[in-house]
Amino acid sequence: GSVMVAIGLLFIILLLVLRGKPSTPFEWFGVGLSTLLVLSAGSLLLLGVTMGDTARSPFYVQNEAVDTDAPNFDFTMLDSGERFDLEDYRGQVVLINFWATWCPPCRDEMPDLNRLYANYRDQGLVVLTISDERPDILALFDRDTIPLDTESAFLDDVNRLPMPYRRITDGRPESYVIDREGVIREFIWGAGDYRKFEKAIKPYI
Repeated sequence: GSVMVAIGLLFIILLLVLRGKPSTPFEWFGVGLSTLLVLSAGSLLLLGVTMGDTARSPFYVQNEAVDTDAPNFDFTMLDSGERFDLEDYRGQVVLINFWATWCPPCRDEMPDLNRLYANYRDQGLVVLTISDERPDILALFDRDTIPLDTESAFLDDVNRLPMPYRRITDGRPESYVIDREGVIREFIWGAGDYRKFEKAIKPYI
């Protein structure tokens, strides 16, 4: 329906462009250029309409891992030094946030992740923030910059991460919402805020 409306609008615009009945080569050139611009704009409009019809939400982007079992991987907790893996959290809703201290958007969203965990942990939410930096760098950040009041952990080797998580080597932050059965339900690319994260986890709490 949205696509047909867009096509109809393009047809009307094209008729308006041609209504002047050009008689000189210069006028025909202008009509041709205007038509090209209209068609280019129409292509972008149709692309936007199509993406809007298929996207899960304005907050999220498509990821082939959504609605598939979350691959397991292990990590070390910052506070205790204990080794855990993702399977240890089965039965809880897990928001995994891959971040780094050198990443400004990651720093910006950390207070909202802290607040989200404080508000929903009693309902079965785990906010797991994971970096591939050294534990001493993370501990310094926790002490002097922003408290890490989530379940904070680090990776020994980011290259051992299974897909799709290993894409964090191309940029972060990236977040995944995993339901109580261990299925990836949402993928959030880029920085989030409290409202965005809350909307992502609420259907699974």
